[in-house]
Amino acid sequence: MKEITRNIITISIATAITILFLCGCTGPLYTKEAQYTAGKGWGLFGSGTAARAKIDRLAVAKLQATPVQVEVTNGASLGYLGVISNNSNHRRLLFKYAGPETGSEYLGPGQQVEKYLLPGTYSGEIFYGGQKVGWTTFKSEPVNKTYLGKTVHWFFFSEW
Repeated sequence: MKEITRNIITISIATAITILFLCGCTGPLYTKEAQYTAGKGWGLFGSGTAARAKIDRLAVAKLQATPVQVEVTNGASLGYLGVISNNSNHRRLLFKYAGPETGSEYLGPGQQVEKYLLPGTYSGEIFYGGQKVGWTTFKSEPVNKTYLGKTVHWFFFSEW
């Protein structure tokens, strides 16, 4: 009985090691990006370490090639350029936003304000006379967007 239990444990361990080796889950099977590019890895699936490193480098290169409008003060980034816009012809509106930063802007009819916000997702609410009349979410990110002919990285506006 003792020997049967020992054999079952030995077979289970051997099976687990074989599965890990075949799936490429034993650690970095590609140790260099050149091995990844040439397809010289072990196991059926290989390791994602080299692939992730290559994709990360390509993403950084793409971001560096994209013209990003960022304000830096004393070596610290204040975020990406965007605009808050009151498109109403007759109403003064309060725009509140919350995310990595929080703030508000009280804008008259047709007014716009440019701001720099730290990267992240923001929720925005619009108030008229103390009542919420609109809400949205927006992202401050290094992707260029166009708002009324101006290139920005985010925008928050009223539709009426």
